[in-house]
Amino acid sequence: MKYTLTALDLHFLIIELQDLINAKIDKIYQPVKEDFLFIFHVPGKGKKILRITLPNQMFITDFKGETPQTPLHFCMMLRKYLSNSRLRKIRQLGFERIVEFVFEKKDGKMKLFVELFSAGNVILCDDKEVIKSALITKKWKDRTIRGNIPYEYPKRDHDILKIDEKGFFDVIKNSNKESIVKSLALDFGLGGKYSEELCLRTGFDKEKVKVDDSEIKKLFSEVEKLSKEKVNAVIILKENEPFDVVPIQMKSYEGLEVNQFNTYSEALGEILTVKVIEEQTKKAQAGHNKELKRMEKIVSGQDETIKKLKKTVVDNQKKGEMIFEKYEAINEILIQVNKARKKYSFKEIKKKLKGHEVIKEVNEKNKEIVVDI
Repeated sequence: MKYTLTALDLHFLIIELQDLINAKIDKIYQPVKEDFLFIFHVPGKGKKILRITLPNQMFITDFKGETPQTPLHFCMMLRKYLSNSRLRKIRQLGFERIVEFVFEKKDGKMKLFVELFSAGNVILCDDKEVIKSALITKKWKDRTIRGNIPYEYPKRDHDILKIDEKGFFDVIKNSNKESIVKSLALDFGLGGKYSEELCLRTGFDKEKVKVDDSEIKKLFSEVEKLSKEKVNAVIILKENEPFDVVPIQMKSYEGLEVNQFNTYSEALGEILTVKVIEEQTKKAQAGHNKELKRMEKIVSGQDETIKKLKKTVVDNQKKGEMIFEKYEAINEILIQVNKARKKYSFKEIKKKLKGHEVIKEVNEKNKEIVVDI
C-alpha cells in the first residue's frame, strides 16, 4: 500500500506532535539520503523517535533500524547546529505540506523546514529564516533553494482551516472548476479523498457543478467540523489487506473492517515501518550483491593471473631445459659472436652471418641475435 500525507493529514499529525515541545534532541541519523531519524528525549516520557521519509511521510516510531557508521554530509550539518537543542515549536505552514520546527540552544534559535511534497526537502535556516543548508538545492521559476538566501515556500491562495464563511463563499462562487469536488480538491488543496468525504457528509453529488448559498453554507459548516474533529486513527482494510490510513472517522469507509490505534502516528508506523524495513533490506541486499560481484571479479582476475603465471613458468621451464640441452652449441655461438664484436660492428656481423644455418636474425638496434635450436 502506498501512502502519502495530505495537507489535512498533516494538520492532525501536527496536533499529536505537540507532545514533542520542549524535548531535547539526543541524536540525528540519516540512514539514506531521503530518510531522517530525530531521537528526542521528552521530559517525563523518555525517548521518542520522529521519522521523516521524503518525499511525503512523517510519524513517531519505536523502530530505529540500521544507521550508518559514517554520517552523510547533510546529517553532520544537522548535528552541528541542532544536537542538544530543545524543540520549542512545531507548526504547519498555512495549509501546505510543510512543517516548521523551531529549535533553541543557549546561543540562539534555528529553524528546520520539512517539505512533504514533490521530491521533498529538508532545509536548515537561522532564526531569520536565511538558509544555512538544504538537502536539495534547486532553482524553480518562482523560487530558489540554496544557502545564504531567505527561505520561501509556495503559498496557496486560501487556507481552508482559517478561511471565514465569506471567503469560502467567494472561492466556491468564483471557481472555474467543473464540479464542486474538484473545487474543494484543487482550489483549497484538500485532495480527492477528503473532498469526496465532504460531499458525502453534506449529501451533495460530487459532480454537482453549481451550488446555491444554502448549500455552500452547509458545506462550510462541514469543513469546520472536519478540521476540528478529534483524532480517531484507523487502518482501513479491504480483503484483510491495508487499504488506507486515516486520522479521523470517514463516512466514505463506513462498513469496512478497520484496525483501531491510539494515535495517528501509531497507525502510520504500523504501515510505513514495514515499508522502511523492506527498503532497507532491499538496499542492504543490493549492497551485498554489489560487493559479492566485486569480490567475484577480483577472484576471477586472480585466477586468470595465476593461469598466466603457470603458463609462463611452464614455457620458461621448457626454454631453460632446451638451453641446457643445447648449452655447448649456444656457448660456442656466444664465444664466436663476442670475438667478432671486437673486430666488427653489428651491421658487419649481420652481413657475415646472413644465411647461417643456426643464427636466423641479427637485430642491430637492440643488439640481439636470434638462434634456431
